[in-house]
Amino acid sequence: MEAWDGQGAAITGVSIALTTFTTCLVCARMAAVYKRRGWLGLEEAMVALSNCCLIVITVIGCEAVRNGFGLRKKEVGPAGGSLNLALKYFFLFQIFYKCVICFNKLAFLLLYLRVFQIHSFRVICLWSIAIIVTGSFSFIMATLLECIPIAYNWNRRIDGHCINNSAFRWSWAAFNTVTDVWVALLPMPFIQRLQMTRTKKIGLIILFALGLFVCVASAIRMKALVASTQKVKDTTWDSAPAFLWSYIEAAVGLICTCLPSLRWLLSRALPMLSSNQQSKKNYYSRERGYKMSHLSSHGTAGAHHPGLVPEKGRSRIDTTAVVTTNQFGDSGSEEEIIPRGQNMADGIQVRTCVSVRSSSTSAVGVD
Repeated sequence: MEAWDGQGAAITGVSIALTTFTTCLVCARMAAVYKRRGWLGLEEAMVALSNCCLIVITVIGCEAVRNGFGLRKKEVGPAGGSLNLALKYFFLFQIFYKCVICFNKLAFLLLYLRVFQIHSFRVICLWSIAIIVTGSFSFIMATLLECIPIAYNWNRRIDGHCINNSAFRWSWAAFNTVTDVWVALLPMPFIQRLQMTRTKKIGLIILFALGLFVCVASAIRMKALVASTQKVKDTTWDSAPAFLWSYIEAAVGLICTCLPSLRWLLSRALPMLSSNQQSKKNYYSRERGYKMSHLSSHGTAGAHHPGLVPEKGRSRIDTTAVVTTNQFGDSGSEEEIIPRGQNMADGIQVRTCVSVRSSSTSAVGVD
């Protein structure tokens, strides 16, 4: 992706607009989660940290543009900018950008740990967290020490040296893209084990697969990276497209971390994510549980429910199972994202409500 005239204004406009929208979305997520659970978890902490870093890189980006980033070197001085300051802000941007990317992935993985109780899946998540934390920390430290002394990053008039910039940036791009795809696709095989209708499984897959949008932004950023690594003599001009798409990638990642907790908002755009779209028999109840489909039986079905004595003339028994979380209680996990089914037995309590109905009398409930 080649640089173009006016890219500085694009960086400023896009970053301010996306930051405003993303911050509103983060606030909506926090309010929705707190209203539902009464407390905020570790994934909310990661989202908050990511949003703070996103605001920081927005300020950094605007200051970089104000000092000439996005212009050719020969144009920076006449435009009233400072080449050293523009490159210094570019250096700081790279550090906080990597922090945003790391926090976004951790928010997803911590969410997975909260909603899935499958042991093998949780082990994979924990290992993924360890790899992403150590990998991101390593790349952040490498960014800090890319040039010795550090000031050599923005002032090439002093004595110093740097590592191979192209190799370093491509190694980060590879690590970032692989982990993006891994985090986005990680829950897909385990969703198939859930006791849900096919439509709801598809909706849940779409919900978690929204993280793939980050991969799209990352791919476009890599395309812009080709030009910036091939032309290294005019950093303020050639690196601007990669700078812009790095910001978009970070912001889109943060947006995607908020969407699962705002399922009610997504259900308007994607009806299959709505738990009420088929019938009132399948829905996420106000008790923070998942109301399973009504099961109908006849004759001796009542024998499976101790304490139930069918009265004469009764012709049908309807049973309704409500799955609630005993381990988490009112502070339960993301129940409005995903139900806890039979495959996630840890911390699950099943309550069976049986009602006996007759055409001539009202139903009698037995709990």
